[in-house]
Amino acid sequence: MTETCKDVLQGYYWHDYTTSTIADAFGFKDANSVKTQKYKCAQKFREKYIELEHKIYE
Repeated sequence: MTETCKDVLQGYYWHDYTTSTIADAFGFKDANSVKTQKYKCAQKFREKYIELEHKIYE
């Protein structure tokens, strides 16, 4: 996972930062850019989780 994804997901889910706060803190254009990035990162996280889950239970 990229550092950008870690920053966005941790900021949003663990620290309860708003997308506007994340945008300001990490240099995104605006809150909508953060929302888009959060969605893409969450998708990648889910895909990786499912991949690892399949390896564990094979």
